[in-house]
Amino acid sequence: MIVRAIAAQGSFRRAADSLYLSQPAVSLQVQNLERQLGVTLFDRGGRQLRVTEAGKILVDYGERILTLCQEPNWLWLIWRI
Repeated sequence: MIVRAIAAQGSFRRAADSLYLSQPAVSLQVQNLERQLGVTLFDRGGRQLRVTEAGKILVDYGERILTLCQEPNWLWLIWRI
């Protein structure tokens, strides 16, 4: 998840590098998502990138979704044993 990587890395460039994407591609994806959601996910002003409250909520929900997606895999392993 691009937003999660940006929040974790603290920069679009570092997130892009960690995802093996170009920085412009990451920026474009975030801009499109912000436009679709009608919110700003990152404060880009100043020297340091900051995650907005909306960005924090999105990252939190994304983490929950990833956890829920992994649960069936664990359940499958338990049932097989």
